[in-house]
Amino acid sequence: MSTFKITIEHLGFAVWKEEHFLSRIMWSEIKEIIAYKTDLFTFDNVCFGFRTSDCDDYFTVDEEVVDFYDLEKELTSKLDGFDRLWRDKVILPAFALNRCTIYGCHFELD
Repeated sequence: MSTFKITIEHLGFAVWKEEHFLSRIMWSEIKEIIAYKTDLFTFDNVCFGFRTSDCDDYFTVDEEVVDFYDLEKELTSKLDGFDRLWRDKVILPAFALNRCTIYGCHFELD
């Protein structure tokens, strides 16, 4: 089983799979963060999706990634406008997607 890990950096965060670097996102590059859940039959898995471009592509991390909750804490302190009440919107009802924008703004592609 492979292990994914988040490392918090001064200007952003990085994601690793075991010892292999996967991606780095700078705080200043984040245009939007979405939160949602995936239904894994017996439990829900909370996810954050990060959009850093004008495309509708998101880099996703979930709560199973080591230090996910440290990332949440950093997002709260680093990003003005981060929705601190996002859990109330995403957690209930159980087993529903409950996708919402928790930072920045969502846009619609033409």
